[in-house]
Amino acid sequence: MNESATDLAAAVERISRFFEQLTPASLDRLETFYTPDTSFKDPFNEVRGLAEVRRIFAHMYVALDAPRFVVTGRVVQGNQCFLLWDFVFRFRRFDTQTLQTVRGCSHLVLAADGRIASHRLGCGQHQQRAQALAAVQHRIAHGLAQARRRVGNHPKGQGGFHVRQVPAHPPIQIECCHSCVHGLSAPSSSNCTCCSTDSSLLRQNWSNCAPRW
Repeated sequence: MNESATDLAAAVERISRFFEQLTPASLDRLETFYTPDTSFKDPFNEVRGLAEVRRIFAHMYVALDAPRFVVTGRVVQGNQCFLLWDFVFRFRRFDTQTLQTVRGCSHLVLAADGRIASHRLGCGQHQQRAQALAAVQHRIAHGLAQARRRVGNHPKGQGGFHVRQVPAHPPIQIECCHSCVHGLSAPSSSNCTCCSTDSSLLRQNWSNCAPRW
């Protein structure tokens, strides 16, 4: 292995360790691992610049409970690599007790100094499925808010808003690897396979939350 390959392997190891140990406090060291003009794309965002990447990671800690990455594999080729990971978290809303797991991968392009110049997660139909799930969740939250307002204004609803217990359902399992990004081959799998099932469960749970007089 030549010196440049050794340096790249060391950079990937350092980046992997950073993601696994990521905390809100460690976001202050983001410039150690990303270039100032880095680009970042996932199913919900496409941004450029260190400040925007920091904002996305910071929002992750606001939206989710105890999110963390577990790196499960790596594929390195030239100045590019795939990191295979499990993203583990709990929802702050809906089912707050069940541990959720998203299995996916990141395609990284590294600069000459070993920092991340480009970070990409998911593409094509995978992005559409993930956005569809987010839309369903938003619609449910909006519907619940409207229902509460209607109940509060109804003469029989002055005593409070009561909903039926929403049945628990298995944790979300999402796989979002894609292959052959910019010439880098990696294992391929289906993405967001839970979305259609989970969306129907969310709609079912919403129907169970309808007010009963």
